Amino acid sequence: MLLIRAAADEFSRQGFHGTSLSRICKAAEISMGALTFHFSSKAELADAVVETGLSPVRALVEHVAQRQAPPLERAVGLAMELTRLLEADPLVRCAVRLSRERTGGSAWPALWRPLVSSLASQAHESGQLDVGALPDDVTLLIELLVRGSEVSLQGADTSAAAGHDGSVARLQRSWRLVLNGIAPAAH
Repeated sequence: MLLIRAAADEFSRQGFHGTSLSRICKAAEISMGALTFHFSSKAELADAVVETGLSPVRALVEHVAQRQAPPLERAVGLAMELTRLLEADPLVRCAVRLSRERTGGSAWPALWRPLVSSLASQAHESGQLDVGALPDDVTLLIELLVRGSEVSLQGADTSAAAGHDGSVARLQRSWRLVLNGIAPAAH
């Protein structure tokens, strides 16, 4: 796990293409032979980082899918928890970055977008959404908010970001605006 974390730190700083195996070896305090014994290439090591980093995302999605709560509450909660994972776990952030760089970003949202879409449809069918709020639009809104949190965390000092100005707090304030509306009620 030390090797995976060292690789994640390097990939987070330099990206896939800017990271060298020698820097990873130095950070992990291992020889190149030890690294290549476990991983035959940088791509294979990056795959292991992505797999390890996205594991908590899979577990979260599974947990939210099983929860007994109204669909809209579950969808909003999933967005909040995804942002919390991104903010708190450097391995998750690195996995998302590598996923974006190496697959065009498709692997990361593919883990949670189907559940968001299903929950938005359920919320629509159960009358939790306003008449003009279509499930596809709600899904897109959630995706944009989560991806916005992801972008705001790129290269951020997340130890300083926690609290009032952290991504989770900003997303909570954004959700209040979305759910309550930003325009005053017509008189």
